[in-house]
Amino acid sequence: MLQQTRRRVCLLTLHTILFLLPSSSRAFCASLWAAGRCKRISSASRRLGPLPLSSRAIISMQSPPGSSSLELVDRLRGAASLHEFMREVKAASSPLLSSSSSSSCTSQKLLLCMGNEAADLDSIVCAVAFALLCQVGLVESLAPLRSSLCLPVLNIPQQDFALRQDAELLFRELRVSPALLSFMPDLSEEMLRQLLREGRLNVVLVDHNELKQEQKWLEPAVVGVIDHHEDTGAHADVRLRMVEPIVGSCSSLVASFLTGREGEMKEEVKQSLFRMLSAPILLDTNNFLGKVSHKDVEAGKLVGIHKDGEVTGEAKDFFDRLIKSRTDVTALNSSQKLRKDYKQWQLASLPYGIATVPSSLQEWLDADPKLEEAIEEAAEKEKLTLLAVMLTYVDQENQFSRQLLLFSHNKRLRDDCAHFLCSSSFPSFSQVKVDPHLGLDAEKLKQGTPSWKGSERLLAFAQANVKASRKQLQPAIEEFLKSYQEP
Repeated sequence: MLQQTRRRVCLLTLHTILFLLPSSSRAFCASLWAAGRCKRISSASRRLGPLPLSSRAIISMQSPPGSSSLELVDRLRGAASLHEFMREVKAASSPLLSSSSSSSCTSQKLLLCMGNEAADLDSIVCAVAFALLCQVGLVESLAPLRSSLCLPVLNIPQQDFALRQDAELLFRELRVSPALLSFMPDLSEEMLRQLLREGRLNVVLVDHNELKQEQKWLEPAVVGVIDHHEDTGAHADVRLRMVEPIVGSCSSLVASFLTGREGEMKEEVKQSLFRMLSAPILLDTNNFLGKVSHKDVEAGKLVGIHKDGEVTGEAKDFFDRLIKSRTDVTALNSSQKLRKDYKQWQLASLPYGIATVPSSLQEWLDADPKLEEAIEEAAEKEKLTLLAVMLTYVDQENQFSRQLLLFSHNKRLRDDCAHFLCSSSFPSFSQVKVDPHLGLDAEKLKQGTPSWKGSERLLAFAQANVKASRKQLQPAIEEFLKSYQEP
């Protein structure tokens, strides 16, 4: 009898503590309770009998199953700041994704807004911004999923976020801790597969329109695609599909969901969202001097960086600070530079990757004379058939410039690929207003790179067509690989 009384007192004390906590903390504790302790509470209740009405009411307020899923979502919609939204949604979704807990006591659904594997600033911002827009109910085509937790996910290991200095700068200005971000490698695949089997997992792809090979098992969960890369045709029948390669920044497409509805958001949240979206729009359009569509301009007007036909002075200053932080790789070693902005694809049995490094070849050689070994190690680590490295920098005449490096252990494949890229015309480039030739020139690179003496392992070129980015190079390489035949 004494033991039962002690148990009852403990339960009542816990309920009282939950009641006195702030609502955000109660939601987190309750989700942990529901996910991991349902069976124990049920067992205790059978032994101890009914609890007092006040305690039952407290449990009812916190219990996630059924209608309380909507209550939880309503609390997230009412977040007073971007930081609060990020904190709340990560706390609420953690029990669903932790292999150390059970989600069997809740019917809560989860919507992952997942960026691409390069996780540049555009990809990161799109994941966060679109998750927020879905959570507050501004994406009509996904309205049937309104009771889901909308979690932004970065498709890189957590330790690699520190390599993205422009993202660190942006989140510092937004007063949002990077600790509130979620990273795909940290999520329990076991739990995600369980949610998928139970019909409680959905995925929206942002800044890419096809899952990478090792994530293909998520295909049944994909309900939306928002992207500005070349359309692969994947996920053609999803609820929401917006793939527009002509657009400079995927964030411009995300911003379009706000048009005419920005008044429905709390002012502080809206201003943070505008600031967040403005960063990749400025970078991806090169301050509206590079690849720009009418949707980029409209998005720029919406978020306040493009007025009276030009970029605002404050936006220009913001762009300069972002560029400075993005291109400062002086503290990174060669391996980190290659990981900083990297994407990988697979065509049949031929895996290939493209890294973008903000440096000229000469600057990189000055920092690391053994960079060839680092490139070879990176290719071996990922077991690549071909690794391309796109170098971007501002030359002595203050002009944006590009160079291209090609590495492969298969010398014939590398040389044939180089010949194909040098001599071919790519009509698809014109669809996004880019010259159909890459303009690769090995001799011009040698003239501007005194330290480069040539290599048996690595081919290097100056790239005259500076508007041709990875979005154009990747389909060009894939076109070559489709026609390549081993001797």
